[in-house]
Amino acid sequence: MSGYWSVDPGALITASYDWRDHADTLEGLSRRLRSADVSGFPPGVSGAATTFRQQWAGMVDSLEATSRDFESRMLDAHAAYVDSDVRSQEAFQEWLLQMGEGER
Repeated sequence: MSGYWSVDPGALITASYDWRDHADTLEGLSRRLRSADVSGFPPGVSGAATTFRQQWAGMVDSLEATSRDFESRMLDAHAAYVDSDVRSQEAFQEWLLQMGEGER
């Protein structure tokens, strides 16, 4: 992999919240689509209206699942950065303590 990437761990949390909110909105939309009444359509098109409603709800469900996956991946990445930062800080503090002991 070439190039340099810089990631702000705080931005990962913010992005995960945004993806969660997006997924929640899509979940509500899917529920409304599935409960939409098609009884007002004439018999000749009510089947097509039902199919249309189901297909759109399925597409929205797919988008919701993708949004939840992005949320999860952002949270996992943030956790990895935090874990790495904590381990780095602990190692550095241990080294500093060892250096301090050597000067006594």
